[in-house]
Amino acid sequence: MKQVLKVEGMCCHHCAEHVEEAALKIEGISKAKVNLRKGELKVVYDNEPDWNALKEAIKQAGYEVK
Repeated sequence: MKQVLKVEGMCCHHCAEHVEEAALKIEGISKAKVNLRKGELKVVYDNEPDWNALKEAIKQAGYEVK
């Protein structure tokens, strides 16, 4: 399954990498890809992840999920 989240505060490739790495640490998420132009994170998951944990991981990385 796929889910797209709006993420604010990303401005470069390094920001995108931080967000993707944070997402991939969450159990159940198998892929994470940022679209900087759209300010979006697309995650692919096999098992329903803990969405609150994902949002918190992104927040801890320095970004905000809308």
